[in-house]
Amino acid sequence: MPTQTTPSEPSLVERLRISEDKTLKRLAPVTISETGRPRVLIPDSVFEKGVAIHKDFIICYYNGRPPPFNQIQSVFNHMWGKGKKIPNDYLRQKILEKNIWYVGDSMFHTAQWSSEHSMSTPPLKAIKIWAHLTGVPLDRRHQEGLSLVAGLVGDPKETDDFTRNLVSLTLSHVKVEVDLTHPLPSAVEFQRQSREVVEVLVHYPWIPPTCSHCHELGHPVRNCLMLPPPSVQNTPKQNHPQSNLPIQNPFQTNHPKQAPVNSFSTPIPKSTPKNAPTRTYVKKSLSYF
Repeated sequence: MPTQTTPSEPSLVERLRISEDKTLKRLAPVTISETGRPRVLIPDSVFEKGVAIHKDFIICYYNGRPPPFNQIQSVFNHMWGKGKKIPNDYLRQKILEKNIWYVGDSMFHTAQWSSEHSMSTPPLKAIKIWAHLTGVPLDRRHQEGLSLVAGLVGDPKETDDFTRNLVSLTLSHVKVEVDLTHPLPSAVEFQRQSREVVEVLVHYPWIPPTCSHCHELGHPVRNCLMLPPPSVQNTPKQNHPQSNLPIQNPFQTNHPKQAPVNSFSTPIPKSTPKNAPTRTYVKKSLSYF
């Protein structure tokens, strides 16, 4: 009686060949729509497969004109590690929780990718910021008491060790989610059951910029998409006061005797510009971050 053989698992080479398969083929017939354009019917299972493949992707939305790609890649590699993917789930969760990030002076916010996401940047109305509260009594310096006071500023989120450890008896730190389309209060007050009213001063160590042109949150006016980008060609060229002075050649052996002139501190050969730009070439390997 012949023995039944179990199929062997694919080797490492075969698995790599499958993962690196770049071939495409026709899978469905093509029809012509009423407008004369080619059309194909794609079943939902194809979209569901794509959702499963890209479920861990994070979308970064810039609120304004983004910086150059090589600057974005350099900062992302420094913050989140090199490569095409975020190394682990813990870092991915922290990126989404922090939400607001910066590349230079360009602010962006992160969001979990979904199949319903839009390519246009959604407006940023609410943001989490720290508020410093001065004047919270000691009998309110606990989780419930701070939540009630922080709720006067915005939606309470958390506090820090500075506040929990009572480093200061008058200052408390709370993180709140606020709607920056409305003015932030500089002072709030609460009332005890004895009808005593207690005033608490509020200071915000940082709030994001607001464009003075479009009044949208998250970018200064120089990065506003409603305005044309600054052109380098329109910048007037400034002549260096010593640009017309002769440059000595350090490789010349017989220098003629001449009256001393104002020379550069370091002789520069004619073939080398004094302010030669430094170019850095970075391979564009990140499609999503």
